Amino acid sequence: MSARVSIVTTTYNAAAHIGRMLDAIALLDWDSLECVIVDDGSRDGTVDLVRRRAAAGPRIRLLTPGRIGRARALNLGVDAAAGPLIAINDADDISLPHRLRRQVAALTDSPGSVAVGTAFVTVAEHGDMPVPLVPPDPGGRIIEFAAADFYRGNRVAHSTLLFRKSAWAAAGGYNEDLGSCIDFDFYFRLLGQGRFVYVDEPLVHVRLSPHSSFKRRRFPDYFRDYRAALATGRRMNRIPWALRIYDLKPCWYHVRKVLVQ
Repeated sequence: MSARVSIVTTTYNAAAHIGRMLDAIALLDWDSLECVIVDDGSRDGTVDLVRRRAAAGPRIRLLTPGRIGRARALNLGVDAAAGPLIAINDADDISLPHRLRRQVAALTDSPGSVAVGTAFVTVAEHGDMPVPLVPPDPGGRIIEFAAADFYRGNRVAHSTLLFRKSAWAAAGGYNEDLGSCIDFDFYFRLLGQGRFVYVDEPLVHVRLSPHSSFKRRRFPDYFRDYRAALATGRRMNRIPWALRIYDLKPCWYHVRKVLVQ
């Protein structure tokens, strides 16, 4: 019997895209599955849409705690999840049908691993994002990322992440003090619990939006949160001193952004 996987999605005013995300979830070739959706105070009809979909199928569970912030919403969803394996799927992204099969196999075949990311395809905000019925690529390499790799920069899109719920609990969950870099900080926490592997095969379509919280972040807040995530990396993993130069990486991005404006 397949291990149960709980997909956790947080939503905030996601009515424009979440229907297609749920259509893709329905096509996943994994029998033991649930989708836990935590709405973070939407005001655009997202909750009503999800309630209608949940009423039509037992796989969807909706939690409506109000406006509590993304990290807390993620922790709430993972805590409520029934499965020992957690897959993240943002409300505007699409998982390919064989995503979970490839990720669970990579986790199973990699002793000591607690998390799996994948390659992904990016789609413009208003670009067409059909649910692709493509065969899996058996040649997709399984590689491993160490904490030092992440210290150089975030290597994994959050919407491609699958991890063991036990590792989330042991790591202390997502850091609810952060307004950004929440996933980046969490990756270091997971690496403190075991191996982090990566399927070098696009298994998720990720939508790029200029209105995302990542694009709207204020530089001082982002710089503080990025450095806090790196501090988590140093506290929970062995990071070579030579890599401390990457503590200034947000400054490089900010200068480049200013220069091209």
